[in-house]
Amino acid sequence: MEYITKDTHLDFSTDGGTTYKELYGMNGYPDMGGEPEQKDVSNMRDSNKRYIAGLTDTGNLGFDFYYNKDKDAETTVDTITLINNSFSELKKQEGKLIDWKLTYPDGSNYTWKGKPTAYITAGKVGDPIAFKLSVTVESKLNYSDGTT
Repeated sequence: MEYITKDTHLDFSTDGGTTYKELYGMNGYPDMGGEPEQKDVSNMRDSNKRYIAGLTDTGNLGFDFYYNKDKDAETTVDTITLINNSFSELKKQEGKLIDWKLTYPDGSNYTWKGKPTAYITAGKVGDPIAFKLSVTVESKLNYSDGTT
Protein backbone atom coordinates (compact mmCIF):
# COMPACT_ATOMS: atom_id res chain seq x y z
CA MET A 1 0.00 0.00 0.00
CA GLU A 2 1.26 3.47 -0.86
CA TYR A 3 0.92 6.44 1.46
CA ILE A 4 0.67 10.19 1.21
CA THR A 5 2.43 12.57 3.60
CA LYS A 6 -0.76 13.28 5.59
CA ASP A 7 -0.26 12.46 9.28
CA THR A 8 3.54 12.69 9.09
CA HIS A 9 4.75 14.53 12.19
CA LEU A 10 7.91 15.71 13.92
CA ASP A 11 8.26 15.21 17.66
CA PHE A 12 10.95 16.18 20.14
CA SER A 13 11.93 15.07 23.62
CA THR A 14 13.87 16.93 26.28
CA ASP A 15 13.95 13.99 28.72
CA GLY A 16 16.19 11.60 26.78
CA GLY A 17 13.50 10.17 24.51
CA THR A 18 11.12 8.96 27.20
CA THR A 19 8.23 11.26 26.25
CA TYR A 20 7.83 13.13 22.98
CA LYS A 21 5.86 16.26 22.11
CA GLU A 22 4.54 16.85 18.59
CA LEU A 23 5.31 20.14 16.83
CA TYR A 24 2.25 21.69 15.15
CA GLY A 25 2.35 23.16 11.64
CA MET A 26 4.96 21.12 9.75
CA ASN A 27 4.46 21.29 5.99
CA GLY A 28 7.73 19.92 4.66
CA TYR A 29 10.54 17.59 5.68
CA PRO A 30 14.00 16.85 4.23
CA ASP A 31 15.70 13.78 2.82
CA MET A 32 16.44 11.58 5.79
CA GLY A 33 19.96 10.46 4.96
CA GLY A 34 22.21 10.68 1.99
CA GLU A 35 24.61 8.80 -0.20
CA PRO A 36 28.02 7.95 1.22
CA GLU A 37 30.95 9.58 -0.52
CA GLN A 38 32.96 7.29 -2.78
CA LYS A 39 36.56 6.64 -1.78
CA ASP A 40 38.88 5.52 -4.57
CA VAL A 41 40.85 2.42 -3.56
CA SER A 42 42.21 1.58 -7.02
CA ASN A 43 45.73 0.19 -7.09
CA MET A 44 48.35 -0.54 -9.69
CA ARG A 45 46.96 -4.02 -10.44
CA ASP A 46 43.37 -2.87 -11.13
CA SER A 47 42.13 -2.44 -14.69
CA ASN A 48 39.08 -0.51 -13.48
CA LYS A 49 38.63 2.00 -10.70
CA ARG A 50 37.39 0.53 -7.43
CA TYR A 51 35.58 2.36 -4.67
CA ILE A 52 34.45 1.81 -1.13
CA ALA A 53 31.76 3.73 0.69
CA GLY A 54 33.03 6.60 2.80
CA LEU A 55 31.15 8.78 5.25
CA THR A 56 27.60 9.96 4.73
CA ASP A 57 27.01 13.66 5.25
CA THR A 58 23.42 14.23 6.32
CA GLY A 59 24.08 17.94 6.71
CA ASN A 60 21.54 19.87 8.74
CA LEU A 61 17.97 18.63 8.50
CA GLY A 62 15.61 21.43 7.42
CA PHE A 63 11.90 21.22 8.27
CA ASP A 64 9.28 23.73 7.05
CA PHE A 65 6.49 25.00 9.29
CA TYR A 66 3.67 27.50 9.28
CA TYR A 67 3.90 29.98 12.13
CA ASN A 68 1.15 29.77 14.73
CA LYS A 69 0.67 31.48 18.07
CA ASP A 70 -2.29 29.71 19.62
CA LYS A 71 -3.59 30.96 22.97
CA ASP A 72 -3.09 27.43 24.33
CA ALA A 73 0.64 26.70 24.05
CA GLU A 74 0.01 22.96 24.48
CA THR A 75 -2.95 20.66 24.08
CA THR A 76 -3.17 16.98 24.92
CA VAL A 77 -5.17 14.60 22.76
CA ASP A 78 -5.20 11.02 24.01
CA THR A 79 -1.56 10.56 25.03
CA ILE A 80 -0.09 13.03 22.51
CA THR A 81 1.07 16.45 23.67
CA LEU A 82 0.77 18.89 20.77
CA ILE A 83 2.91 22.04 20.87
CA ASN A 84 0.71 24.69 19.22
CA ASN A 85 3.30 27.48 19.48
CA SER A 86 6.03 25.50 17.72
CA PHE A 87 8.22 28.49 16.85
CA SER A 88 8.23 29.87 20.40
CA GLU A 89 8.99 26.44 21.86
CA LEU A 90 11.81 25.80 19.39
CA LYS A 91 13.39 29.17 20.17
CA LYS A 92 13.53 28.06 23.84
CA GLN A 93 15.31 24.85 22.80
CA GLU A 94 17.92 26.43 20.51
CA GLY A 95 21.44 25.16 21.14
CA LYS A 96 20.27 22.31 23.37
CA LEU A 97 20.93 18.69 22.42
CA ILE A 98 17.51 17.03 22.28
CA ASP A 99 15.94 13.87 20.86
CA TRP A 100 13.92 13.96 17.63
CA LYS A 101 11.48 11.60 15.96
CA LEU A 102 10.00 11.94 12.47
CA THR A 103 7.04 9.57 12.14
CA TYR A 104 5.34 8.60 8.88
CA PRO A 105 1.66 7.56 8.46
CA ASP A 106 2.48 3.83 8.59
CA GLY A 107 4.25 4.20 11.97
CA SER A 108 7.77 3.93 10.58
CA ASN A 109 10.13 6.60 11.89
CA TYR A 110 13.59 8.06 12.18
CA THR A 111 15.08 9.03 15.53
CA TRP A 112 18.23 11.05 16.22
CA LYS A 113 19.83 13.61 18.50
CA GLY A 114 20.46 17.15 17.40
CA LYS A 115 20.45 20.85 18.19
CA PRO A 116 17.67 23.05 16.78
CA THR A 117 17.75 26.50 15.21
CA ALA A 118 14.48 28.17 14.17
CA TYR A 119 13.99 31.27 12.05
CA ILE A 120 11.17 33.05 10.23
CA THR A 121 11.51 32.72 6.44
CA ALA A 122 10.91 35.36 3.78
CA GLY A 123 7.35 36.16 2.75
CA LYS A 124 5.38 38.18 0.22
CA VAL A 125 2.05 39.98 0.30
CA GLY A 126 -0.71 37.65 1.40
CA ASP A 127 1.57 34.69 2.18
CA PRO A 128 1.18 32.78 5.43
CA ILE A 129 4.04 33.39 7.84
CA ALA A 130 6.40 30.44 7.80
CA PHE A 131 9.54 29.35 9.58
CA LYS A 132 12.35 26.90 9.08
CA LEU A 133 13.63 24.48 11.68
CA SER A 134 17.22 23.43 11.06
CA VAL A 135 18.48 20.54 13.19
CA THR A 136 22.23 19.97 13.42
CA VAL A 137 22.50 16.18 13.55
CA GLU A 138 24.74 14.88 16.33
CA SER A 139 24.04 11.14 16.16
CA LYS A 140 23.21 8.40 13.71
CA LEU A 141 19.81 8.59 11.98
CA ASN A 142 18.06 5.45 13.28
CA TYR A 143 15.27 4.00 11.15
CA SER A 144 12.49 1.82 12.57
CA ASP A 145 9.75 0.22 10.50
CA GLY A 146 7.35 0.88 13.38
CA THR A 147 6.85 -2.74 14.38
CA THR A 148 9.21 -2.68 17.34
